[in-house]
Amino acid sequence: RGLSDNDQRHRLTLSGQLQSPRARSGGLLGRVISDWNFSTIFTYSSAYPFNILVGGVNTIQGTAARPAGVGRNTGVGFNLATVDVRISRNISITERWKLETMAEAFNFLNRTNYLNPNVNFGAGVFPSSPLSTFGKPQGAFDPRQIQFGLRLDF
Repeated sequence: RGLSDNDQRHRLTLSGQLQSPRARSGGLLGRVISDWNFSTIFTYSSAYPFNILVGGVNTIQGTAARPAGVGRNTGVGFNLATVDVRISRNISITERWKLETMAEAFNFLNRTNYLNPNVNFGAGVFPSSPLSTFGKPQGAFDPRQIQFGLRLDF
């Protein structure tokens, strides 16, 4: 009896896009500020639960055991929040050929989003001293990544 492995209480995703209008006149300013696209995605996820385990082995099931009195999936991991952005511009080469230039940034704010925590509480079914790394992250998701691209439509 306990929480499911996939018991994520909250997940929020927001996205939006802004487009600059096409130039109606042949002026330089109109051509510079026309045909730009800006889009973003914000994602927030609450933490997943995890099993708190000890270094001993449950001889009946042959798996790691939980400390005495600790329920299934009572540990709480780390939440995740990220912002991805994209800016692009369409450039008409001819009536039929168009070039799209783009720049994208993933995890734009460079927030550290941690992976699963260390679930090992200590050694034995009744650990006398928990490990100092219990509940601490074992790694992190990717930092900010930026990429540039060109796309030719014909």
